[in-house]
Amino acid sequence: MIFKNILNFIIKKIRQISGKNMLNHRIFLEIYGYIRNKKLEYRKIIWLDEIKENKILIKEKEKIISFPPLIFGESEKILEEEVPDTFIYKLENVYSTVSSSSFYNSKYIFIERMQNIPKNIGNYSIGHLIKHNEKKSSIEIFTKKINIKSPALFLGGNGSFNYFHWIIEILPKLLIIDKKLIEKLNIKTIILNKKALEIKSFSDSLKIILEYKNINFETIYIDEDKEIFFEKVIYITSCNSVLYNSNIQKKDTIYFQKTYFSKDIIYDFKNIIFNSNEFKKFLLDIRNKNKFPKKIFLIRGKVSNYNKRDYNEDEIFNCFKEYNFKKICIDDYSFLEQVYLFNNANFIAGPSGAVWTNIIFSKNDTQAISWLPKRVLNFSGFSNLSKLFYVNLYFLEAKSLDNNLHGKYNIEKNKIKELLFNLHLKDGVKDE
Repeated sequence: MIFKNILNFIIKKIRQISGKNMLNHRIFLEIYGYIRNKKLEYRKIIWLDEIKENKILIKEKEKIISFPPLIFGESEKILEEEVPDTFIYKLENVYSTVSSSSFYNSKYIFIERMQNIPKNIGNYSIGHLIKHNEKKSSIEIFTKKINIKSPALFLGGNGSFNYFHWIIEILPKLLIIDKKLIEKLNIKTIILNKKALEIKSFSDSLKIILEYKNINFETIYIDEDKEIFFEKVIYITSCNSVLYNSNIQKKDTIYFQKTYFSKDIIYDFKNIIFNSNEFKKFLLDIRNKNKFPKKIFLIRGKVSNYNKRDYNEDEIFNCFKEYNFKKICIDDYSFLEQVYLFNNANFIAGPSGAVWTNIIFSKNDTQAISWLPKRVLNFSGFSNLSKLFYVNLYFLEAKSLDNNLHGKYNIEKNKIKELLFNLHLKDGVKDE
């Protein structure tokens, strides 16, 4: 253990001095693999969008308008954006893991990347994909393995364990394939992250979509630590997408952010949920109306230490408490309760996070306030969703206290009070 710690220290110092990394020198890969107790190998990259064969166009590209976060006191910015063509890819004899949007064989790794951004910006490293640049990658060969022989539809991918990516990017893929296409591709199985079974909001939303699509073939849930071998796998690129990670991570640098959403797909998803028998039954069975206040203040529930993002929550909530806001921990709500909570609310406030995905269920002219540290002020995921569903979402800049993207920050109480006062009077948000 001491020897590994020494090696770890040495390799960090070498990388700091030389500026080299394990993709440039095999010795770095071998030392890193030894230190981390992982079997690592190189693969050349083939970007999925560069493949010309074995793919089917299922949704053509579209022009859209993108809205960066509207910072209180600043004018609104509008950008032109494009949702790229959506394809189905048919890959054979490849390996993957459920938490990654990439597949590999003995020579290459095939990676879905976000379109229309500089090639050196996107970072898609997760699961078996340990590190990559524009041309090559290092991958981990997992010891636990599972073989899938029948043609399978892959519904794992980057962020498949996260509510936002699940609801916005992954689950809607089922809406753009029909029975005729399923038969043509001879799909027999769906492959999902085991989190889609273990997290009830995931499994409940999946059940509604599968019933709507009348899909009832075999569903296999796989742990993230297992390597999957596919004889034939069907992969659908995303028509709703958020850049998973950015390579620009220098101190005090605003992260490069990019999102695009297909309005019709997200609208279809929302309407399917609202019109489902499950939601109609839920509405008839509501007993505790107090669980669904009109003014909600979102608090962060069970999050990892890595993603804690502590801030002066009590001080800020007291500002909202004056206007009769109620604290809401989304962990206490089922999927359908979350849908109704956001649809029923007139005013929503709280820190940015995956819970804001539910803004797609909000009614028109809902008021909303959130905040973002300076380094992610360009993140347009929730600002774009709010525009699609006519929610008036305002942001404030939070002051980072440790320059960590997921670290502690502080919000100025007076700015919150000023924004609340203006919205409360101007927009006629009434007390309950």
